[in-house]
Amino acid sequence: MATNKKVAKTRRVSAIKATVLGKSERKGTELIDFLVKKDEEAGVLTPPYDFERLYKLFEQSSILRPNVDAYVTNIESFGHHLLPTIDLASKSARGRIADAILYERTLDAHEKGEVLEAVVEPTEVEVDARIELLRRTARLEYSRLKAFFSFVCPLFSFIELRRRTRQDLEVIGNAFWEVVRNSLSEIVNIYYVNPLHVRLCEEDEEPTLVKEKVRVTDITWRTYEVPIYFRRYFKIGRHGRRVYFKELGDPRIISRSTGKVYDSPEGLRIEEPTALPASEMLHFTIFTPASDYGVSRWIANLPGVLGNRELEEVNYNYFKNNVVPPLALLVSGGRLGKGVTTRIEEFIDEHLKGKRSTHRILVLEAESQRSVGDSGPRQVPRVMFVPLRDAQQSDALFQNYDVRNEEKVARSFRLPRILRGDDKQLNRSVAYASMKLAEEQVFEPEREVLDSVVNRRIFPDLGITFWIFRSNSPIVRDPEAMSDMVTNMVKAGILLPVEARELAADIFNRAFEEISEDWTNKPLPFVLAQLHTGSTADDLGIGSSPIPLVTRPAEEETAQDVAVSSDRVIPLSAMHRAGMPLQPLGGGGFADEE
Repeated sequence: MATNKKVAKTRRVSAIKATVLGKSERKGTELIDFLVKKDEEAGVLTPPYDFERLYKLFEQSSILRPNVDAYVTNIESFGHHLLPTIDLASKSARGRIADAILYERTLDAHEKGEVLEAVVEPTEVEVDARIELLRRTARLEYSRLKAFFSFVCPLFSFIELRRRTRQDLEVIGNAFWEVVRNSLSEIVNIYYVNPLHVRLCEEDEEPTLVKEKVRVTDITWRTYEVPIYFRRYFKIGRHGRRVYFKELGDPRIISRSTGKVYDSPEGLRIEEPTALPASEMLHFTIFTPASDYGVSRWIANLPGVLGNRELEEVNYNYFKNNVVPPLALLVSGGRLGKGVTTRIEEFIDEHLKGKRSTHRILVLEAESQRSVGDSGPRQVPRVMFVPLRDAQQSDALFQNYDVRNEEKVARSFRLPRILRGDDKQLNRSVAYASMKLAEEQVFEPEREVLDSVVNRRIFPDLGITFWIFRSNSPIVRDPEAMSDMVTNMVKAGILLPVEARELAADIFNRAFEEISEDWTNKPLPFVLAQLHTGSTADDLGIGSSPIPLVTRPAEEETAQDVAVSSDRVIPLSAMHRAGMPLQPLGGGGFADEE
């Protein structure tokens, strides 16, 4: 009895043992993995974050790609156009050119130490000569720039180069162009450089004097010597081999193989017979004073981006592995027959899938189980299926966490929902306001940065004087609103008829037949006023216009069908289409009001 009591007491204090299955080590990407350990090599600057891991995360993230693609599409994908520094056809052109000539002479006098009051104003002949020179210069430079941007990238278009540059800039905060010159030191090609293995060297301890072009007037460049602290770059290629580059504008001879500076090309050929001179590198960054490298604008939300990736993997693994089965088969008071478990699995796999198996019947065999020494009647076994749908997760986990992370990353890019592909609960006015705000506050300032690089770093080397590089912005078209606006502006004389036809071609996305008549280059109220005061069609330059002034011989018209001007018969139908006001004559006809 004592033994039995002891056993009973032991059973009462026994506990259920819980066993945790699976390895305890954590798999996945840690935040610390994105930080780069400081390189001990002298003269080499270590990037603050691992470029390869950032790009890998970008490719795997569902919230980074829409934001970066919105930047790429809206900033870099609409091409560019060239603007003249002075519109030679404008009324103010002569005055601006005269001021530019006067300022050039003032600079010359200042450099020579002459008295500035002695500077002579340019004459009309000198202004006319400069205008004619500028017209010729503008034509030549325009042709050169069109050819330059068409083939400056040998492998793809200039737009594609800009798109890749923007993607690199937004993902890792850095982007690079390789600039190649010909034997005349003219820029001929620009190549895209993969930024993942590009490293920066420290700036030189001593500055280098460089002749830099500075725009002093709308039509004039001046060259000044300025000291610049240059740096070198290198790219780690296959098998760890380095290829060195120099900074854009560095006039020194630098070895492409070793990065060593030489006084002349002959010195490079003597010291390194197989080495080539280094080409130039143009570095784009999202600025941070903490590093010479740039830092991506979403880097503060790196934990959220990592967490978003982790939760997606958790949800994927949950649904893939089906952690909680849909049914449980419970047997009490007995046990299943031998081999029944295997037959159940085969039956489910082979006979419960597809429409032909709708009325299949599953038969289970169970037998009662008697304990050793038990002489009583056998207990009837019970078999039942218990659904586990309530224990299963019906939707993905951490949905609020996912939404919050997406919103935080979008705020770092300052992008509205519609540009990220989310148009839920958005009406037309909200969508238009969102696009307008993003264009004014985000996209246009970013375009100005690249435009400034081209105008200040590329065009001076090309010797371009008369043209300015401008990136195109997207055109948000509302055909109905645009047609009303064009109509009102033509009636008010703000737009010329020829300009209205150009806008109409853009609205309807088709080309209209060109009209070469003079009246299309005059404001419509002016044309109607001239007709109203009795001007002839020849005065207006109307010959074979699409609005004919004579639709049939004059002798076939009646007194009620025509209006008589000073020397020509004008049909009333044409005048009515032109919107001309008509006054009745005393004899029953019509004539224009004087």
